Amino acid sequence: ASADRALDRGDISAAIGLLGRATDLLPEDDQRRPPARLELVKALGEQMELERALTLLEEVAVEAREAGDERMLARTKLAQLDLDTQVAPDRGIAEALVEVQEVLADLERIGDEEGALWALRLIGAFTGWLGRTAEAQAHWRRAIERADGKDSRFVNDVLGWMLLNTWWGPMPIDEAIRLADEVVATTSSKRLEGYAQVVRGVAEGVDGRLDEGREQLAAGRALLRDLGDLISSAGLAAAAAELELAAGNPERAYRACAEGAETLASSAATGYLTTVRSLQAFAALDLGRDEEALRLTEEARSLAAEGDVDPRSRDCLIRARVAAKHGDFAEADGLLAVARNMIEPTDFVHLKIDLAFSWAEVARLAGRREEEGAAVEEMLGLAEAKGNTLVARRARAALASLDS
Repeated sequence: ASADRALDRGDISAAIGLLGRATDLLPEDDQRRPPARLELVKALGEQMELERALTLLEEVAVEAREAGDERMLARTKLAQLDLDTQVAPDRGIAEALVEVQEVLADLERIGDEEGALWALRLIGAFTGWLGRTAEAQAHWRRAIERADGKDSRFVNDVLGWMLLNTWWGPMPIDEAIRLADEVVATTSSKRLEGYAQVVRGVAEGVDGRLDEGREQLAAGRALLRDLGDLISSAGLAAAAAELELAAGNPERAYRACAEGAETLASSAATGYLTTVRSLQAFAALDLGRDEEALRLTEEARSLAAEGDVDPRSRDCLIRARVAAKHGDFAEADGLLAVARNMIEPTDFVHLKIDLAFSWAEVARLAGRREEEGAAVEEMLGLAEAKGNTLVARRARAALASLDS
């Protein structure tokens, strides 16, 4: 019961201690032991004890197969897919999506509703990573509807992903803030409260309230770190970097990414590391450190899973800008085209803004003023639709400079 309460409020550190003691004390034939051990796997993963989590997961899976426990075996497959997002970049995202859909069918057949919520959370995550964030939200809403008002850690996990997804997708800033406030008002999870603070911080910051946004974002990440959710706290350095890049503060963005990447690199957590390193490369480029930017983006690309649009497309944008600085506009235009082919089919607003900005930079360096103006106009339209006041302000200033 104590471990359940810790999990429900999102206290990962407490849950690991309590689950560890419980699984040691429970007899091997106790039916409560396998689910408790699987919860321990999940908690260890969130605290970045990935090797220990993978070892324990294999033990639980073997026991489930030997016992013929379909429910536990299906859930171990979900846990493996969860961990593989961090430790197995060779597993493509589209491939993982197919696998989790198959597991969902098994869970629905045997009537495991909580397992189905977990599967729907993963389906939404993989769909979102493929650049279909509105579709991802639909999967998560389906999970919430199935939960029928229950407040459980499975529901809280879904709500956490719904919140974080609002930044990258087309949802306007004011709606993201409203969702964050609604979630905080209806949950007992401190972990979910941390996610809401991060989302509200980024939203308030890009809406022009930069100091308040920074404070909220930092408080949310600190709360997650205190709860033992180290992987989220470090991975959300990406949110801090996005805010600072929007504000035109690449040095702050670089420092946030360097700190987050150091933590992530201390484990095998490559999933979040690709995005954080990619943004660090973007910041290094804005600081004029081209060679470092190329080195960082190469690292991010080498760790990225097949189908991971974010680091792969941003790598093309970085290399396009560097090529343009060296006067190789044919190479720059080719790389922009590759990035555009990856980004345009998605609803990743943040990447569409990065694409428009990089297109404007290449056009500026090539002396193509009309094209530069078209790119900045595109960036302005995207920023206004999202409610990103900081980027819109910078785009208007660039247009005014072009007109003068």
